[in-house]
Amino acid sequence: TYATLNYESWIYNLTEANLTPNNPPRWYKLYDFKTAFNLSSLNPSDFADLIEHMTKDSGLLQNYHRYKKREADPAMAAGCNRKCQLDDICYMTTSWYGGDYHCHHYTAMYNDYQSKH
Repeated sequence: TYATLNYESWIYNLTEANLTPNNPPRWYKLYDFKTAFNLSSLNPSDFADLIEHMTKDSGLLQNYHRYKKREADPAMAAGCNRKCQLDDICYMTTSWYGGDYHCHHYTAMYNDYQSKH
C-alpha cells in the first residue's frame, strides 16, 4: 500500500561530538513517532486526533517541538512559547502554500482551550 507505518529519528549531540573530535559521534534513537505519541497508526484520522489532543496538552506540543528540533542545544535553550506552539500546529497541518484551513481550525481550538484554562 506504500503507507507509512512508523517514523524513527536518529541523532547525535553535536555539542558532545565537537567536544570529543577524536571519537565518532554517539548516535541514538531520539524517538519513533507511534510510540512517542501513543498512536496505533499513522493514518490521517489518527494524526488529526493527535493534533486535536495537542491543542489541549502543551506537554505533547513541547515533545513535538523537542523532536522537531532534534534536541538541539540552542533550540532547547530557547524553549517553545505560545507563538512557537501555534507555529508548530500550523507546520503540522499545512501541506501546501496557502492551504491554511487546518492551521486556522486547530489554532482556534488551541486558543479556545487556552482561554478557558
